[in-house]
Amino acid sequence: MSAHVLTVHEDPEDGAHAWRFEQLHEAGYNLRDAQAIANSSADLHYAVEMLRRCCDSTLARRIVL
Repeated sequence: MSAHVLTVHEDPEDGAHAWRFEQLHEAGYNLRDAQAIANSSADLHYAVEMLRRCCDSTLARRIVL
């Protein structure tokens, strides 16, 4: 009997999305807002900077989206 090797190819987009989500969540966005922004083409750095400048995360999400 021969052994079969399963090769899993991760979609680069999945990795990028996960990284964006992680950055947004660590910056202070709640799970829902971080997911919504990560799924969009919003500028990640701008979204994080808004929180650093004391903008409420819900308002920041509405602005960047």
